Amino acid sequence: MNYAPKTIYLDDRAREYPLTKTIRKRFPTVPVQIVKDSKSFIKEFNKRKNAISEGKRSLFLTINKGKFIKKCPGTKQYLCCGYQILHQASQCTLDCSYCILQSYFNNPLITIFTNLDDLFHALDKTLDKNKKR
Repeated sequence: MNYAPKTIYLDDRAREYPLTKTIRKRFPTVPVQIVKDSKSFIKEFNKRKNAISEGKRSLFLTINKGKFIKKCPGTKQYLCCGYQILHQASQCTLDCSYCILQSYFNNPLITIFTNLDDLFHALDKTLDKNKKR
């Protein structure tokens, strides 16, 4: 099954990234709405009656201002696996009624971070730091 969003929400800060341009070319007929303030936009989107199901049919292109690589959160009761998580996107197109992640995330939109150069820089730093000598 190929995914095609009904709406693309585009964070104004993500307009000029190559991945943004590639995605927009891939979906030339999908309406695009420019988002000036992503925090306010997500807060308002969450107030919609069907925010989760509508989020599955929407694509939010933005930038990641936080960390791209994060340690696995683990729990106090178990020995942590030590894995690291590469955070380039969030949510999924499936609308599983039992999925706890749908209510765990504060953003119901399928979100893609388009600042890939920053991601690759973070990945290079992590790989260099963890090289076996």
